[in-house]
Amino acid sequence: MVLFDIFDKAKKSIGVGIEKDGSVFRVAKTTTQKNSLTIDFIGEFHLADVDKPEKDVGFKNFLEKNHLIKRRVATNLENTGLRIRRMELPPMPENDLVSAAKFNLKDQVEGQVEDYEIRYSILSKSQGVNPKQELVIYGIPNSVIKQEVELFKSLNLRLDVLEPSSVSVAAWFDRLNPDDPGINAIAHFGEASSIFVIVSNGKFLFSRLLDNPELLGLGDRTEFPDADAMLQTSLNIQKSIDSFCMIFRRDRVDRVVLSGKLAESPGFEEFLGRTLGITVEKIDKLYETQFAFDPLLHKQELIKYTVPLALSITPV
Repeated sequence: MVLFDIFDKAKKSIGVGIEKDGSVFRVAKTTTQKNSLTIDFIGEFHLADVDKPEKDVGFKNFLEKNHLIKRRVATNLENTGLRIRRMELPPMPENDLVSAAKFNLKDQVEGQVEDYEIRYSILSKSQGVNPKQELVIYGIPNSVIKQEVELFKSLNLRLDVLEPSSVSVAAWFDRLNPDDPGINAIAHFGEASSIFVIVSNGKFLFSRLLDNPELLGLGDRTEFPDADAMLQTSLNIQKSIDSFCMIFRRDRVDRVVLSGKLAESPGFEEFLGRTLGITVEKIDKLYETQFAFDPLLHKQELIKYTVPLALSITPV
């Protein structure tokens, strides 16, 4: 199984991404050929019982109807148990680097760090008398990995890739804007959770959860119910920007990109731009020249499918 092999554009893509977002499973099928990407299918299914998707006959019929049975797939890791930390280390062999990552993560995990699968992404390398490399390290409990594998096995699917949702959001932005040098913030709104991510120069720099949509009464909504909910979400995004700027010693971000269900909420793009005083745009603005589409697909729906689309292009 591949665990969040970030931004590796050289390998073959898996082709099918399945996002778990609360009671909703969203699916995207894509085909990659050289530098082109064709979106073949997008669709979602609302489970009757979120705890027992393998028992849902309708869901299994949905998978079979759309020729997904027995396919290799990638899915997202919802944030339970995921640990992420930024760190700086001198250059060292691979085995020593993994050991150092475990040591730096052990005070953030529940239980023993040996019970976690550890991966890392190198953000930058410096030369000179005391060379350093800046990394982001990730840990996923092995118990969570096993649980996900068993779930997809029960659905007659082969789970080959498990990736944090925040990494998927970052990877999809980078696919749309390869190695963009700006400091780009992406706010992705899901049904069960919403994510704030920073990407620059093809590197995943920062992520945090935004306020739980369900606690704000926004879980199954596609637009804000009132101005107060819009303001609270805007303030939460501002708080996330402030956290990033403090950690990375930055004055500001260059733009905010909106993705997911609430991104289409009338007036939100303009309201957020006025509140933050920076450029705000929706992610579907970046789609027009990027992809070939099946004529039966509705382009306007793609703004909800950032995570499954990203998963479908995960290298294997």
